[in-house]
Amino acid sequence: LGQPPSPILTRWATWLDAAFYYTRHLPQVRQIVGELERDGVLLTRAKNSVENESLVQDLIDIQQHYHQLSTLVMKLQDRQCTITKAVAYVADIDFGADPCGVGTYLKKRLDSNEIMSIANCSRAEISPLVYSYLHNCQATSAEVERSFSILNKLLAKDRHFLPANIRCY
Repeated sequence: LGQPPSPILTRWATWLDAAFYYTRHLPQVRQIVGELERDGVLLTRAKNSVENESLVQDLIDIQQHYHQLSTLVMKLQDRQCTITKAVAYVADIDFGADPCGVGTYLKKRLDSNEIMSIANCSRAEISPLVYSYLHNCQATSAEVERSFSILNKLLAKDRHFLPANIRCY
């Protein structure tokens, strides 16, 4: 099975990747957890979790309606993803019945975001030349924000690594 993915709350879609992993491997995970013989709070919770009656249906719903979302997030984070491409990617995604309202939420967020005024060239004070530049700008700043986070660790006074490790960072 390999190690299950560890969702990171601040990383987009990692919790979906974890759900997709359990959608593929739930019978094997149930077997492994069921064979554990030790007692303890964590093991009891794990056993109760994998035997939860609604787990299978919930995983099916996530897989059926949101399997495209993880791929979309990866595309949007790519350096080569421009604003024009990002708007097209989001417009092309179909969430089906969308039981959690993710599609509605995305549409609402996009409609209130400056990115749509750039994509639609709707601001009179911006010249067509500037719009042509803006259309080719990177859609997200996720990679930049992560590099700032690493730089912050490098420059921290209380860093816990040797100067020889700086090259790794």
